Amino acid sequence: MGEWEAEDVEHDNVRAALAWAREARDVDLELQLVGSAGRFYWPNRGLLTEGRRWLDEALARSEGADERRRAVAKLAAAHHARRQGDPDGCDQLAAEAQAVFERLDDPPSLGSALMARAIAAEWRADLKAEVEYYETAERIFRELGNSEPLDSIRSNRAYAEIIVGNFESAERRLRELAGLATGQARLFALINHGLALARLGQLEEAHVLCRRPPGSWFRRPLHGDQVLCARGSRDSRREARERPTRRAALGSVCRDPGSERLRARDG
Repeated sequence: MGEWEAEDVEHDNVRAALAWAREARDVDLELQLVGSAGRFYWPNRGLLTEGRRWLDEALARSEGADERRRAVAKLAAAHHARRQGDPDGCDQLAAEAQAVFERLDDPPSLGSALMARAIAAEWRADLKAEVEYYETAERIFRELGNSEPLDSIRSNRAYAEIIVGNFESAERRLRELAGLATGQARLFALINHGLALARLGQLEEAHVLCRRPPGSWFRRPLHGDQVLCARGSRDSRREARERPTRRAALGSVCRDPGSERLRARDG
């Protein structure tokens, strides 16, 4: 989600550059390219299969390459893995990246790796690990004065409350966060807020949030399936059990009458 038109235009050039780097055996360049495209562009454009393939191929050839670029690529691969329903793969890749970022004293990247591990822990219903990773990441970003990842963590933790049924607490947190956050963190806070409201039976307010998200990430009204996909397909075993109920609730408030039912792309 985002304004990716410029990157769309250049995507074929990126593919060509990756193919050239592979043929030239320039692994450091290959890692730089997949790390950049894999962290944001591919997952936000729903190109998870293609992105994971480029990442896996580059990492398979990367033994002895620049360790920071290798760690960035592993973190990107971790985010692809969790969006494809592979929390164990996500955690393993993020843990390997975490070890490098700790050694290199790279706090922003370390915080991002911990966030990925927290999301993987949520998938596995490992609350203790999830809290530990998020709290450590929060301390890092607070020391850095970096508000957007802090807002993302707060939104994710409120979402986890929705999954376990703490709807009222989640709704209070998300209402406050939606008024304070900016950028993509605010978008997800508003989507999660709509989800909490739907589960509380406040369908009219949820309907407004689902149909009219801020900014230009979504140019059309959201449907229930799109709201769920916008969360990056982050459903743990508990969420999977709840999905039919939640899908029915959201479908009743987020459908655009008279239009074709649209589904978000894979991821």
